[in-house]
Amino acid sequence: MPDVSFYVPVLSHILFHEKFGYFLVDAGLDKSYAANGFGRCRGSLLKDYGSFFIQEEGSSISDFIEEREIDLSGVFLTHTHVDHVSGIVDLDDGIPLFFSNREKSMDLKPFYYAEYFKSKKFIQVLDVDSFVDTPILGRCFDVFGDSSFYAIYTPGHTPGHLSYLLNGENKVLFAGDACYTRHGLKYGVTASDYTWNKNVSQKSLERILRFKDKYNINIIPGHSL
Repeated sequence: MPDVSFYVPVLSHILFHEKFGYFLVDAGLDKSYAANGFGRCRGSLLKDYGSFFIQEEGSSISDFIEEREIDLSGVFLTHTHVDHVSGIVDLDDGIPLFFSNREKSMDLKPFYYAEYFKSKKFIQVLDVDSFVDTPILGRCFDVFGDSSFYAIYTPGHTPGHLSYLLNGENKVLFAGDACYTRHGLKYGVTASDYTWNKNVSQKSLERILRFKDKYNINIIPGHSL
């Protein structure tokens, strides 16, 4: 089968907890992408290694939040690739950000960088070594302590990749790029592009699929609804 190029959606998800308020899972693209497909990214090798995105004016997650006057309590990041984190630059610098202790910055100065976290005041690193080992999914963390929302260690796409399980009446697992699209979900194949370790990523996806089969939950891939 020949290689083909195609655009996929860049997603951010908003959740509400009765006690702790509104949170995001990933932040999507910031407002600058409406005018420039490379956004705020810069560097001597930007056009060689940077990703080009198309975003309509007014469609960023910050536009959504501002229009509805939502008071955001935090952002849970699956990983630190530009299409999942750049939206944080348009959010208040005091909003807490959560991601894995095994995740690394994608900035490679002076070749390719954006410094999205530079002005952020509250970065909460989730220590995957302290997560509880569970059947099927492996290492998980009860984020709010009430079994409503779990961080799941799903490495492979990046070393510290996390997925998140919304454990409500209708259970939803936000896979991030542990499962890139619905096509990958259907055929059980992980993404290879921009992936740190494809074999490890495949094992993470297989755990997610086993969990889905047992509990009949909805899986939201990183770039499909």
